[in-house]
Amino acid sequence: MSSAAGLTKVFVVAATMIAAQGFASPLFDDHTPLEITLTGPVHAVIAGKREREEFHFRITLTGGGPLELKVRVRGNSRLRVCDFPPLRLDFSGQAVENTLFQGQKRLKLVTHCNDRSRDAGNVIDEYLAYRIFNAVSPFSYRTRLLRIGYIDTDGTGDAAQSRWGFLIESNEDLASRMGATVAEIAGVPYSRVDHEQAALMYVFEYLIGNTDWSLVTSLNDDHCCHNVDIFEAGGQYVVVPYDFDLAGLVDASYAKPDPSVPIRSVRTRRYRGYCLPRDVLTAALHRIKALQAEVIALADAGPADHDHDTSWRSSYLREFFERAADEVRLISDFERRCL
Repeated sequence: MSSAAGLTKVFVVAATMIAAQGFASPLFDDHTPLEITLTGPVHAVIAGKREREEFHFRITLTGGGPLELKVRVRGNSRLRVCDFPPLRLDFSGQAVENTLFQGQKRLKLVTHCNDRSRDAGNVIDEYLAYRIFNAVSPFSYRTRLLRIGYIDTDGTGDAAQSRWGFLIESNEDLASRMGATVAEIAGVPYSRVDHEQAALMYVFEYLIGNTDWSLVTSLNDDHCCHNVDIFEAGGQYVVVPYDFDLAGLVDASYAKPDPSVPIRSVRTRRYRGYCLPRDVLTAALHRIKALQAEVIALADAGPADHDHDTSWRSSYLREFFERAADEVRLISDFERRCL
């Protein structure tokens, strides 16, 4: 069975399963932003980010009762550059049945990095990147946009101004949803990588201007890869991207290109995919080009925050589709730069 046929079969089987039985957790079944409040020792969490200690918190949804959970910081580069780090929410052992968090154990929470209005908008831009890849491939992380009020019990107990954030589906839930297994491997044997999904990821990363990823194991990590998770399905490895804060689409205030990439700005698109058969790469480009109206609609529909220039989203994405109109030239550029 070919790579493309193998993954297509997985997509069909997964779609049938989802349609027949739904999914255990309702959290990611809706894209309406959630209004929540997180109450706990916010200052202690941030101050002790090096130790990544867990603290007891309560989460409250508008119109609902509080749920107990544990919270700690997570991440790597954002811990160094952000005043407010990304968080991990741990519902393990808590009573979440018959709530919106039913079936959830541990979730990544992407938070605002700093209090500048531009950084608040960056959260929405990164959320948009996840939504775009949802349109590109069902093998993708689902997300839920949040409007979060933080009540710091270390301080006055007053609620801070609400901030944007979003939750990311766990890799275990993605695997279950797609009939796959999480593959924690030291390296990816290229012969077993599903080419169809890989091509979709490569073109998508180019679309959003992201060069902050690799299929090589990062330093100090035990398993592959950098900002790419690996799943095993149908006897092949399926690549799923995440973490897009350094993408040109987001253009975070702290974003700089990796010194190994010969570009001066993260807004500059640079193809970093591995070499693939031309027909596979062309098929991926066709699929993403066919999504132009949906992608632009997602960008236009995304919420605004303060004076964040939301028109940048659409114009940046349109630049890709204008360039993709000359398929032969763009594919040739991909092939010239492929690894």
